[in-house]
Amino acid sequence: METIRLGNAATLDDQVFNSLVKKVTDILKLEILQELQVRSQPTVFKMKKGASKAGTAVANRIAKMPANRKAAFETRVKTTNLMAPELHSFAVLKGVDLRATKIASAQLNLKSEFAFVNTTFNEAYYQKFTEKYLGVQLLGNVGGAVVNKSLRFNVHSVKCVDETNPEWPGSDEIAMGGVALDDAKKESIISEIFVGGDFDDGDVKSYNPAKTIK
Repeated sequence: METIRLGNAATLDDQVFNSLVKKVTDILKLEILQELQVRSQPTVFKMKKGASKAGTAVANRIAKMPANRKAAFETRVKTTNLMAPELHSFAVLKGVDLRATKIASAQLNLKSEFAFVNTTFNEAYYQKFTEKYLGVQLLGNVGGAVVNKSLRFNVHSVKCVDETNPEWPGSDEIAMGGVALDDAKKESIISEIFVGGDFDDGDVKSYNPAKTIK
């Protein structure tokens, strides 16, 4: 049995992989906005509350904000177009209507949207990608594989790439957490950690030793 070893990953500058990540991220952003709008203006936005798991996670985080910040954010949701121009263009181009009863991803032809993955992520590409970007190496026959029953992430640093409102005084909060699915599609919570609340563009918080979330 062959085993793999994960080394230090190189920067993910692969064009195809980044295209995949960007498209998934854009769709998630639309679903998050849709969920927030449904909770804010249910008579206008018709999607079923809770349809977006990502949006629900964000909404739950907002619910824990201090009262004054929560009220200010909810006002922005009601009165402001929160979509950046590029995301708005994506929604218009793909015909995504946030007021529709269907969640954003269900309004898209996902097979067509991600067709490039089927043709590009072939065996040769996968081999190149894993070796170059993930630092994966085959170690040969080293005995039976260990069955892992848990997942954890070691965070070495967190960088604020794009402050929410750089034109106004203030700074961003960053927290991390998530949901994991096993092979039986059973959900488990990756506990949230609070990184900090004083981030401006380019600010980095480093952890030494690495911060573990699981």
